[in-house]
Amino acid sequence: MFVCPWKGFGMFTSNFRLRKISPGSDSYASSEWENLEKLDRIGNGLSHPREAGDTTSIYGYSPQKVKIPGVTIRPNEDGTLSISLGRAGDKVTIKGEEFGSNVSDGSVSNWDSSISYTTGNLVYQFGLLFKCISNHTSTVFSQDLEFWECLTLGAGIVDQPSSPLSEFSSIRYDGTEWVGALADSVDTLSDPPTLVVSSGVSKFLYSMSGVIKKPNSFVSGQTYFLSEIVPGEVTTAEPTIFSNPIFKCLSNGALVILPYRPSEVA
Repeated sequence: MFVCPWKGFGMFTSNFRLRKISPGSDSYASSEWENLEKLDRIGNGLSHPREAGDTTSIYGYSPQKVKIPGVTIRPNEDGTLSISLGRAGDKVTIKGEEFGSNVSDGSVSNWDSSISYTTGNLVYQFGLLFKCISNHTSTVFSQDLEFWECLTLGAGIVDQPSSPLSEFSSIRYDGTEWVGALADSVDTLSDPPTLVVSSGVSKFLYSMSGVIKKPNSFVSGQTYFLSEIVPGEVTTAEPTIFSNPIFKCLSNGALVILPYRPSEVA
């Protein structure tokens, strides 16, 4: 069984194929994506959650987009399966025989310290999804970044530059390395808005989109802009040269990275 307890909006993609689909004669698939025939109906194999938090069970599917409100299923060219959920709290359960590389049991837990993680384990941290790439016992997440791969779209773990970057700083890539961005020139802006979520000695985690759930001292309801004075810093005062909004602090303290391009202040 492959269980994907994906909560929230977005897409989960895993490197696996389904060979035997059960139960019910209406639910089937061949062993290769290329040989899949279009299913005119899904039959008993697919149930749609009525409310957030319910479960969608998929026993059969069509190579075409399945037309069920809030759920989209499609095969990718590389042979993986993409499932999109449309509502916060929805879950997907896929039952079938699995094969292929990098297949885990699909269970996802919240990251914690002093836990023995093994390759393939999936965890949530800061509202992002990670996969363990090396066996280890967890200590502090920022110092364990080398053991993880971020699976969330628009986020990643990379090497610290020559001048290490601090968390919650806004950054840009200068063609050689990541550096603090600055709202004083069109060439030094953070475009797209990019935020350092966690910073360790050798690695740092960045995100260009989404909601970051991490304790902070930012003011609820405030929008934060890239500073025009100190590289990487954010400020509630909109700069006078370029406006480069980075994130907004929500009422619960979470930070939503804003999908806005910088603009020149008139």
